Amino acid sequence: MTLLEERALIRAALRIFRNWKIDDAQACRILGELDVRQIQRWEVEDNESVSEAVLERMAIVLTIHASLRRLYREPERGYAWMQRPNVAFENSSPIALIATGGDEALLRIKFYLDAESEAW
Repeated sequence: MTLLEERALIRAALRIFRNWKIDDAQACRILGELDVRQIQRWEVEDNESVSEAVLERMAIVLTIHASLRRLYREPERGYAWMQRPNVAFENSSPIALIATGGDEALLRIKFYLDAESEAW
């Protein structure tokens, strides 16, 4: 992936986090092995290299976002879905799940939304 592609992925992930109402500390937990200063540097176009693992997590975040856009015509409904408790996730919100569950939690949300999309 080129630096330009990395920057586009970072900008997209940060925009999604803002729409999902995720703060920088939650974003760090979701992306793994980061601190808040790194997120803040990205917001001012820092060109520091990003690990492959973080880029993969960002790609999953974009996939989740795309699935929500397919399921909900109004983007705000998809953003709200991320915040609402869900029985499929033991009454945790998807945000709470991915902020504490690492890669497995991100993939769990992704696969859940994939299955929901296929049902349509």
